[in-house]
Amino acid sequence: MTTPTEPQDLARLLPALAAWLPGQRWYLGSSAPEQLEVVDVEVLLDGTGAAPGLASLVVRADGVLWHIPVGWRQAADLPPAVADREGAVIGEMGQGQLAYDAAPDFELAAYIYQLVTQSAEPPEHIRPVGTEQSNTSLICDDSVVVKLFRRIEPGPNPDVSVPEALSRAGFEHVPSVTGAWRRGDFDLAVAQTYLSGASDGFALALASARDCLRSRTLPEEAGADFAGEATRLGEVTAQLHLALAEAFGVAAASPKEWAADLAADLDRAGLQAGQLLDRLENLSEPGCLIRGHGDYHLGQVLRTDTGWYVLDFEGEPDRDAAERDRPATPLRDLAGMLRSFDYAAAVALSEQAEAEREELAPLADAWAARSRDALQLGYSGCEGIDDLLPGSSDRPVVLTAFELEKAIYELGYEQAHRPDWVHIPAAAITRLLVHGGHG
Repeated sequence: MTTPTEPQDLARLLPALAAWLPGQRWYLGSSAPEQLEVVDVEVLLDGTGAAPGLASLVVRADGVLWHIPVGWRQAADLPPAVADREGAVIGEMGQGQLAYDAAPDFELAAYIYQLVTQSAEPPEHIRPVGTEQSNTSLICDDSVVVKLFRRIEPGPNPDVSVPEALSRAGFEHVPSVTGAWRRGDFDLAVAQTYLSGASDGFALALASARDCLRSRTLPEEAGADFAGEATRLGEVTAQLHLALAEAFGVAAASPKEWAADLAADLDRAGLQAGQLLDRLENLSEPGCLIRGHGDYHLGQVLRTDTGWYVLDFEGEPDRDAAERDRPATPLRDLAGMLRSFDYAAAVALSEQAEAEREELAPLADAWAARSRDALQLGYSGCEGIDDLLPGSSDRPVVLTAFELEKAIYELGYEQAHRPDWVHIPAAAITRLLVHGGHG
């Protein structure tokens, strides 16, 4: 094969791409797609002489669109960051050249940074974020993070449009958008301010839960009590919802639709909750619908010296675009964060010696309950939030319903991706069906 300086030449990579995709963390499937086609391609660097080549491919794999920045070099010239990275190389291209995922290649990543930010100068340092599942992010000079979208849809990506809208609405707890890469109908990447020194919310909560169990101390007496942080996170969450309502508007809630959706989720999981469905369908004050976060949990927030920041507005990765973009009650996001506290407690408990878990389980439950209560206290105390929420007597029903919805989603996700964690949502589902929550 000749050097792919023309877009049509890159279509010849499709057989190699089909075999390569299942090995990528951001790809949903576990086997090669049955159908794969190039939808759009732009050659950014033609790779003449000793210089590397770079192209941006949009491919459709079994109906789902993916963005793949592809680099190519002579095999002998592969940078160590590419050669040593498992799953980076896509395949041979002829004439001694190899095609590969461009993200680990510093020279190509720097070009992408300049493309997204419109910067005249390349960054001096780039490092990848290693914990992501659905996208690829590059931290540039510890000041900007460039997120390459992998699964894409035509139209604006929420990770571009929502932070921009929130900033215009005066919400200060989202990193500023400093650039975006758009081509045709697709948003391909976004650049945002990098929050240097920030701590991941789940890591902080897990450390607190571990401290509670290790010290055999009630959470309010433990040195790393998380209640204060949970309260502040609740306040920021309410401010987020008020800003989303201002930026995108509100709509009337439809409890009958909520009940129908939950009934479908229950049916797919082989579960029943007739009484809860009846109560949900007959709410007297269901509140408003807003454009929510869509996948709100402790892994989507960062704690800095100036407070909590909210990230990642693309929604749950295993739901389709229509589901992710649909307006929802603000309590749906709140339910997701409450589930995340249960996850932190369950993970901390699972790390203890098996013989001690039964004894420590009440302490783990106490940590989760205190953190959950603190989150809701901070949330409900925010001025103006009541105007968006169901009536006070209806809120427990709505919150239980959306916690159950989230737990059912988690069950499917864990079965597909982390079988060792299936017990966490399974226990929540049992509790929510039997007790209606944590009571």
